[in-house]
Amino acid sequence: MQRFTFGTAALAAAACGLSAQAQITLDGAGIPSEGLTLLATQDSPTMFGNSNGADQGSPFGSELNQLFGDVDAGTGLLELGITGNLEANFNKLFIFFDAVPGGGINATSVDGGFNEVTNFETTIFDAGFEPDHGLRFEVGGGFLGINSFDLIDETSASVFSGGGIGDLPATGFVATDGIVSVGWDNANPDGVDDVDASGAATATSGIEIAIDVASFFGGSTLPDIKVMAIITSGGGDFPSNQILPGVNSVDNLGTTFGSTALVDFTTITGDQFATIPNPLGSTPTLPGDANNDGTVDLLDFDVLAQNFGSNTGNGAAEGDFNGDGVVDLLDFDILAQNFGSSSPAAVPEPASLALLGLGGAALLRRRRA
Repeated sequence: MQRFTFGTAALAAAACGLSAQAQITLDGAGIPSEGLTLLATQDSPTMFGNSNGADQGSPFGSELNQLFGDVDAGTGLLELGITGNLEANFNKLFIFFDAVPGGGINATSVDGGFNEVTNFETTIFDAGFEPDHGLRFEVGGGFLGINSFDLIDETSASVFSGGGIGDLPATGFVATDGIVSVGWDNANPDGVDDVDASGAATATSGIEIAIDVASFFGGSTLPDIKVMAIITSGGGDFPSNQILPGVNSVDNLGTTFGSTALVDFTTITGDQFATIPNPLGSTPTLPGDANNDGTVDLLDFDVLAQNFGSNTGNGAAEGDFNGDGVVDLLDFDILAQNFGSSSPAAVPEPASLALLGLGGAALLRRRRA
């Protein structure tokens, strides 16, 4: 698995045994037991056919059952799990994110495939949700594809492409473009059926994703991350009712609204997006705890070191612990006083203090240079 690098503190952190690997097992199996927060449960029976889980390309349907997700402050990874399956007929699964200002879908948006995402050009999303990044999944015939796309820069990248259902199930795809890894088990036999949605919580397999927040979204100190998932036809122009969070409908949205482009989510009860709190973008409650993981350690020193001598306006989340508008030795002093503890009064271990002392000396030399 690809490792996330913590900049200037990586070497010291590695010496202390810190790891940035995903905390979930990226195999697409046992998703509800991975310990991620449950964000949404399907409330609609699938109108795209019911899977019997006979094979990895289920010819009987597509469904989304539950959505799980968290941002791990220690690793900087957004970890997602979605139970369900995608029919091997080139149906599309789009996962949309709203994490940074800007974005939106227009006629020139790209998704790394045939740009089916442009069918969402005139979709009216719920208030407070404007997609700025996304993922696109498909499998059919002799092809399997996972793409990422940026709706701000209008760029896309192939995360993984393969020869079809023969590549599934897969554990830990070697991935790119900020997607650390993906696991996909597409033979889900459980969950909702074409009659009701009462069994949604019984599904255990589907897709698991680990995303490097800083690389994928262009910065680690982001506000909360919003996410929605939707299955459409192969051409992307006919949306199913398999959306998370759910739309509580026995009809596909393509039937109700006529096409993807005409969907108005503001007319559907509830919000069709879930919010994942991002501790990396929160204001720390502990002085010196830049990533808000409850401990002042070398990860926080790394944040301070990367921003030393400047200020981006994000306050303590980027190392300006005293809020004076600059990241400097005064902020380092606050971090040092609380280093290695979860309370201001605790005293750091000698070995940690030695490492931090070396870091402080390096910052002082940098300041005088």
